[in-house]
Amino acid sequence: TQWQWSVREDPADDDAAAAAFAAEIFLSTEAAEAALARRNLIVPSGRLPGGKSAYFTFEAWYENAPDRKAESVATVAVRAQKLVAAIRGGSRLVGASAQVEIDGSASRDPDDAAADLGYAWSVAKVVGADGVVLSPPATVKTGLTGQDTSKLVILADTLEPGAEYLASLEVSSLDVDDARAPATAEVTITTVPEPPPAVGIAGGKGAEVAAKIPGGATF
Repeated sequence: TQWQWSVREDPADDDAAAAAFAAEIFLSTEAAEAALARRNLIVPSGRLPGGKSAYFTFEAWYENAPDRKAESVATVAVRAQKLVAAIRGGSRLVGASAQVEIDGSASRDPDDAAADLGYAWSVAKVVGADGVVLSPPATVKTGLTGQDTSKLVILADTLEPGAEYLASLEVSSLDVDDARAPATAEVTITTVPEPPPAVGIAGGKGAEVAAKIPGGATF
């Protein structure tokens, strides 16, 4: 008995389109041909396009009667995963006079590592220097660059000393056919009049180390 698998993105795709789709799933034409020639087809995790369907056909025939084929078709619907918004470093304490960079480049589309994403940053003061919670928060409208990129820069002297701010990131897909909701992430920025002291650790793995805080203790 002979057999062969094929996989299509659309049931109407011809053999050439099916071969190209299989090569995309298995990362090469050679790998696709080897996988589709096995009796049991195994598709590696994360290779099928999210939010779409894939159509698998299994054909079998006798070697001496290749024109008498039997086939079975299975449709696999792949649920799209949610977009992930992520801000490196988390909440932070910064000097009000310092320039602050907030990095959202760890955001991703779990279904497609190469997908183009849209970024939208906003910054708002939520607690004033007097300790009063602002309702509604006061949006920061100047002193920001990169608001539509993966990295937001808050220019020096933009933030008020002794206040608390919320930096928000919204990540969306740039694919017009992608109906998934945007993902959001937030970090708190607390400001002090002067930049906090830097902490450094000297030494390597297995060595005696010392952490020195300027004007403070060594431990």
